Amino acid sequence: MPNRYDAPANDHAPDAMSLQYFDDVPIMPYTRLLGGGSPHEGGPVWPDWERQTTARHCRKGQPCDHPPIELPIEDILAEPVAWAGPIVPHFGHQISEFSLRILPTLAEWPEAVFAFAANPLRKITSPATAPGFFRDILAWFGVAPERTRVLAKPTLAPRLCVAPQAEQLGRIGPAPDYLDLLDALARQRLGRPVRRGRLYVSRAGQSARFAGERYLETALVAAGVTVFRPEKVALAQQLRRYAIAEHVIFAEGSALHGTQLLGRTLGRVSILCRRPGSRVAEVFVQPRAQSLEYLDFGAKLIHGLDEAGKAADSRGITVLDEALLLDGLERLGIPIRRHWDSARYQAACVADTKEWLAHFARGRRLAVPGARERVLACLAACGFAALAPAIDAPPPRPARAASTSR
Repeated sequence: MPNRYDAPANDHAPDAMSLQYFDDVPIMPYTRLLGGGSPHEGGPVWPDWERQTTARHCRKGQPCDHPPIELPIEDILAEPVAWAGPIVPHFGHQISEFSLRILPTLAEWPEAVFAFAANPLRKITSPATAPGFFRDILAWFGVAPERTRVLAKPTLAPRLCVAPQAEQLGRIGPAPDYLDLLDALARQRLGRPVRRGRLYVSRAGQSARFAGERYLETALVAAGVTVFRPEKVALAQQLRRYAIAEHVIFAEGSALHGTQLLGRTLGRVSILCRRPGSRVAEVFVQPRAQSLEYLDFGAKLIHGLDEAGKAADSRGITVLDEALLLDGLERLGIPIRRHWDSARYQAACVADTKEWLAHFARGRRLAVPGARERVLACLAACGFAALAPAIDAPPPRPARAASTSR
C-alpha cells in the first residue's frame, strides 16, 4: 500500500496552492477518458481512494473520476515527479481540466518534472506525439519537453506530488493568488500590451458554428473589426491577440478556455452565445476581464444526440435571429448595417446548414436512436424544414484521381 507523507490528515491541502506528497504510487494509462458523460478511469492509484479529494480529478468541487484499473507495473520512474493529468485531443478540456495543476506546482517546485498519462488508443507516448496545443501549453508555462514524462504503460512513481486543480468545471473559478501567478507569467510572456481595437474570435472554420458565420466575418471586417480564427496560429499568438484587444467578441466555444492561461489581462469581453441561455466559461472569464457580457441573439440550435442519447448541442450549428444580431452589434458600436446584405446572409445560413447536415449524415451519430428525429424537429423550429432531405441524400462520390497522362 502506498504511503502518503507530509500531507494533511484531512486529505485536503491547507490552502488552494499547496502540494500533497505521496510515496510509491502506481500510475495507469487511461482506459476511459472524455467519453460519454466524461468518465475518467486511469492515472494515479491514490491511497485511500474514497477519501481523496484534491488529488483526484474534480468537477463542481467533487471527485468525478473512477478508480483506475490496476495492471502489473512495467516501469519505475527514476526521479520524483509532479502529477499534471491526462493528455487529450480536445483543446478546451486540456486547458480547463488538465492543465490547472502545472502553475501551482511550479510556484512551489520551480524545477518540477511533470508526469502525464493518456489513453493508449490515442498513441500518445511523448510530447512529440501529443497534439500541438499541448506542447504550446507547456511552452507557455516554461516547461521544457525534457521535463515531462508521458506514461504509456503502468508505471510506479516512487515519489509523487500533486497540486489541487486551480479551477474546475462546474463554476469553481480562480483564487486571487492563482491569478497573481498568472499575471506575473503573462507579464513575462507579453509585457504590458496596450489595448486597442475590436477582435472577433470566430468559429467559422469549425463544423459547430453559427450558420452564415463566414458572411458575418466579411461584414465585420468591413465594419472595422479584426476577425481572427485562433486554430490557425500558435497558442502564444492567440493569447497576445486577446490581451491587446480593447474589446474581444468570442463566438462561444473552446477558444474561451485559452483565456484561462492569462491573469487579469482582458479588456472588455463579449460572448456571442451558440446555445440559448448559455453562460459557458463565465466563472473563468469574469475575474480576468474588465467587463463581461453574453449576447444571446435568439440562438436556435440544430443538433442531434450523442451516443448516450443526450442532446449533442456542442456539436450543433446555431441559427441566429438576424434582426437581433444586427441590433446587438450596432449597440456594441459596430456599424454593421451599412455593410450588410440580408439576402447574402440568408443564403449563407442555408448553405452552412446544408453543409452541417451532410456532415451529420456521414457520421455515426445518425444511427443513434432518435437522433434523426431530433435534427428534423430542430430544422422545423428554425424554419429550415425544406432542408430535411439533405439528411437522406447519398454521400458525394470521392473525386476521381486526375490522370497523369496527357
